[in-house]
Amino acid sequence: MRNNHYADRMLMNSGLNYTIIRPGYLSNEKGTGLVTAAENLNGGSIPREDVARNNRSIS
Repeated sequence: MRNNHYADRMLMNSGLNYTIIRPGYLSNEKGTGLVTAAENLNGGSIPREDVARNNRSIS
């Protein structure tokens, strides 16, 4: 967790355009294809399959 903090700070100070993705609790359930994205979310979980699918579509 500490390493994430430093990596986030370096990215924020880099001058690059960026999006930090924090999926929350990862479940092993089958993906639904539905993802909620917001500046701040209060907890929740997401299937690993959905995180993988959506990370590929952003890159």
